[in-house]
Amino acid sequence: MSELIKLIMLLLVPLILPAILLVSVFWSDLGFCSAVRRVFVLNPDSGLIHQGLLWLGVVIPVAYFFALGFVAWDGYELSVSQAGFATFVKISTLPLSILALSLPLTVLVARFHGTEQAARQIDLTKLKNNMDAFYSHRKEFFEYFELIDDTDYFGTFTVPFRLNPKIHRILFIGSPEKGMPTINNQEFEDLDTIISSARNEIHQLINSNHPPSVSRYDWYMLNTCVTIHHLLMRLGLTDLTDRLSERSVLVEEMVNSSKEQYLSVGNSTDDLVAAYRYINDVFDYISDFSGYTRKETPDTESYLNTGGKFRKISDPGIVEQIHNEDINAEKVLKIA
Repeated sequence: MSELIKLIMLLLVPLILPAILLVSVFWSDLGFCSAVRRVFVLNPDSGLIHQGLLWLGVVIPVAYFFALGFVAWDGYELSVSQAGFATFVKISTLPLSILALSLPLTVLVARFHGTEQAARQIDLTKLKNNMDAFYSHRKEFFEYFELIDDTDYFGTFTVPFRLNPKIHRILFIGSPEKGMPTINNQEFEDLDTIISSARNEIHQLINSNHPPSVSRYDWYMLNTCVTIHHLLMRLGLTDLTDRLSERSVLVEEMVNSSKEQYLSVGNSTDDLVAAYRYINDVFDYISDFSGYTRKETPDTESYLNTGGKFRKISDPGIVEQIHNEDINAEKVLKIA
């Protein structure tokens, strides 16, 4: 049994002791878990001299050399002579063979470390390319709108096609480290649907064919204007919001037993249609850049996209009538 224990110790101690010593060296600075990782895992971000595996490849063969040597040299005396060297080489064949493994082991560790560094460099290059692709897409998106001239809508207002920087994160899915972003189809479909609803609400308002159970005032203030302001906010079109606020009316209404505030879209039919067209045009340009195919506009509502046909339906316009006849002065909080 004692010989078996000696054999086990002879095999394990030279293997375990160097690892324990190296872990203890790193422990004070890194903590136990990080020290173990530093010893047994290659770190491509550190130089070869700082790799624990390199030092294990050097120290373990040396430890085995001395451990096996103590067994092989037992019973011999030191003799610095030709005969002594010959005897040393003869009885130290196994220890010297183990010691000779130190060089190929360190070369192997160096190769593995170089491979890890190459892989790390590839990952960094890929990350850089992904970030370049992401920010290039973002830059081109906003530069696309810089090419569009300011547009005058019926002389009501002239606005630039300038978007809030946050809109890119909403319209496209992705992050810099993942590369080229992809279109957020759900967001595009939602916006397209809401814009279609806004157009339909304006169409029904102008032609007075909204549901009979809803007054034209409620249809205008509580539906159409709410939809337009929602779109302006969702698309970040603050330029138009600021321009319209100069002539919009803020009212207070009781809705579901609570007081709610509602803001008109300007004070004329031109204001309302111009706001819709601006939103629709912006989304057209966004869709064109992104490759999104928009829903078709019904023929009965297409007049709201171009031309001035809407002006001929009623005189004065329906919005002017509502502002002059239906808005209760007592409910007006302020002329915005």
